[in-house]
Amino acid sequence: MRIITAADRELIWIETVCSGKESIQWEWSAEESISPRARFYSLPEGYHGNPPSVLSKEKGIYFCSQPLNDGGGYTTAWKQEEEGRKNNMFITIQFDVQDNRQAIVNARKELQKVTVKRLPEMIRKHREYLMLSRTVTTPTC
Repeated sequence: MRIITAADRELIWIETVCSGKESIQWEWSAEESISPRARFYSLPEGYHGNPPSVLSKEKGIYFCSQPLNDGGGYTTAWKQEEEGRKNNMFITIQFDVQDNRQAIVNARKELQKVTVKRLPEMIRKHREYLMLSRTVTTPTC
């Protein structure tokens, strides 16, 4: 298994390789979107969690869209591509402060840009970032 969180974009790539007759199956489980304070503190009277998330699928891309009470929202989106024994999962999380529909549009655009054929370019950019981060030194006094 290989996992990369891209250095230059909002993208996670997970590659799994099957060695025999097994197969990979991914399952998405959305959590309730409530204030993290709800776990530890009493919430103000009248507080309601955010609306339920909405699951959808469009042209091979899955979306879990979470509208927020105060406007805007975030979308987690993913798609799979298989290549022989390899299973590639591409995931993005997008947020828009004003319009949840824009988060969906941004997620769709991000996943439409990535394919298995473009992985070498993404890996190269990621490695360049890692090498750059290793060359940065902290000044000493």
